[in-house]
Amino acid sequence: NTTLLNCLIDNNLVPSKGEFRRLAESGAFHDVDDEAATIGADYVFTKNINLRIGKKKFVKITIA
Repeated sequence: NTTLLNCLIDNNLVPSKGEFRRLAESGAFHDVDDEAATIGADYVFTKNINLRIGKKKFVKITIA
């Protein structure tokens, strides 16, 4: 299972763990398909997800 932290850091979508923690604490990770859902720092992927990071960055994460 892959965590949100590992996925974003490994793919250079977030520059550092410190930046990741700052974004997570401010509630910057959202599931686009379920707009009410804010994703926490300890999220583990169990399905494909369309993720919004902040206001302008969108990422589609596919579980192989």
